[in-house]
Amino acid sequence: MSKQNDPWEDVVGESLESRVRDLHAAPLTLDAVKGSARAIRRRRRAVAAGSVLAAAAVVLPVAVLGVGGLGDDAPDQPAASDPATPTDGGSTGADTRTRAYLQGTTLHRYDGSTVSLAERYDSVVDLGTGVLVTSRDEQGNLLLATLVDGEVESEERVLDVPVVNGSATAVVVDADRTLQVSGTVVSTPLSESEPAAPEQRRPVRLDRNDYVTALSPECQVDAATCPVYVQGAGGAAVVDAFNGERTPVPDAIEVVDVSRDGMAAVLTSYEGEQSCWAVRDAATGAEAWASCESSLFAFSPDGRHLSGTHPYQDGLGNAWLAIIDADTGRETARYTPPSGVVATSAWEDDEHLLAVTVSDDGWQLVRVGLDGEGEVLATDGASADAFPAPFVLEAAS
Repeated sequence: MSKQNDPWEDVVGESLESRVRDLHAAPLTLDAVKGSARAIRRRRRAVAAGSVLAAAAVVLPVAVLGVGGLGDDAPDQPAASDPATPTDGGSTGADTRTRAYLQGTTLHRYDGSTVSLAERYDSVVDLGTGVLVTSRDEQGNLLLATLVDGEVESEERVLDVPVVNGSATAVVVDADRTLQVSGTVVSTPLSESEPAAPEQRRPVRLDRNDYVTALSPECQVDAATCPVYVQGAGGAAVVDAFNGERTPVPDAIEVVDVSRDGMAAVLTSYEGEQSCWAVRDAATGAEAWASCESSLFAFSPDGRHLSGTHPYQDGLGNAWLAIIDADTGRETARYTPPSGVVATSAWEDDEHLLAVTVSDDGWQLVRVGLDGEGEVLATDGASADAFPAPFVLEAAS
């Protein structure tokens, strides 16, 4: 006896098929595609929050790629250097970076070496002895793989891409929401290593709606505590990864980064097209400054500057990348790509940011100085809806 089709399955299937067909029939340009308004930056979650339907996961990058804040007034800024001629295979210039990144299936490591990988991944963390990467399976589940010499050594399901602070890496394992922390120079999770005080350390499981947003600089392999900042249903909190102690962060929706001298970049409010932020002492809560002029991304390694952009973010692209004085909150420079938007960015060192830009002409990897000037390091002619992106930065914002 033949099996009858479920009418609901037919409707869902026809809807998805129609969406995919329409996308292929009418390619979208950066000027035409507008993502949903998002006041809270959540690129990591955009990568992690995939649909259970593989087809939906495939069309997501096209549907959400947009141009953010193009109507904002911007001060005059130094022009970017002349870009390299784009090529489909990519062209690489000077490479003095200290941050790992992926260029297609090529891994560029901290030490300057490169490793050819068997496939492309959508996030990367260089541990030193190994490399963490994430990708999606056919069901849309996020998988975290540990690579050694470019080969997959282990793989498990996780709920978000790893978050790093330069000395430690945290990720939430999917099976039971266990918070797993590893050192960036070792491959063994702390939960599996011999702790200094066994009675004070136990597997820590996060709440159902928690996502890791930042690690305190205090979180070290040999430290007594490991403060991990999470965003949950009740706002921001800090959880000790060694004993599970949870403390709410007052008047904070999200803590996006903590500098090595203990200052925290905090989202305090958002409404419509406006978001407000503050820089506070992470230990005492004392506020250094607050502003509703810019969204905040990450502190430079020396803690003197912050990266950011306009307070209203639309889709997964930003019209410009701001460099902000961490002591005063004053914007000191701004990089605006000659075309397209800034997709992601990350601090390369104390004086440079790496930025991935995308336009209808393809993708570029750009080094941005504290003066706002950009140097194109590599180009790729992939379409704007490519996923994973041709360039993937470690600890990208």
